[in-house]
Amino acid sequence: MANAGETQTGEVGGEHFPVSADDYAEACDSNLGWCRACQAFEGECVEPDAEGYSCPCCNGTNTVYGAEQALLLGLIDIDEGE
Repeated sequence: MANAGETQTGEVGGEHFPVSADDYAEACDSNLGWCRACQAFEGECVEPDAEGYSCPCCNGTNTVYGAEQALLLGLIDIDEGE
């Protein structure tokens, strides 16, 4: 059985949020993670392939993914127009 927010195949579902290429590059360089609840880059020392890290802004919810992992899972999209 899939967890909340996941499909039966284990993929994370939901909306894709556009982020600028500069913001994505900065998040990767600074080891920030993407919080599904905040819909922003949060956290510190988040590994690129992290899933379910604690968010400092969401009262500790486990909704932070590594920036690279968030892109691979389709949680974010790079907005080339920015």
